[in-house]
Amino acid sequence: MLAVITDSKFEQVLCENNTVIVLFLAPYNKACQFIRPAYKFLSKNNRSKGLFAIVNVNLCPNASIDIDDLPTFHAYRKGSLIDTYTGTDGHELLSFINSI
Repeated sequence: MLAVITDSKFEQVLCENNTVIVLFLAPYNKACQFIRPAYKFLSKNNRSKGLFAIVNVNLCPNASIDIDDLPTFHAYRKGSLIDTYTGTDGHELLSFINSI
């Protein structure tokens, strides 16, 4: 799992990887704190799906410009957004990852 801390690194990650699954979070947000361990666990068990990354919305304002709710998960393929999930349900997060 890769922590992305700049907008330029986010763009680089999207360009260099075929599939990227991103958790957009804010460290102070309780819901983000709740789902982060599940995301970490799922990332370790689904490495074949692509690169898993975490983006702090406070450090990457351009990358997270369209994020309205936290936590939000985005899936990108070849740099283009292909799917989105917002929430803290581990089963729905697993379904989101499996659909990619």
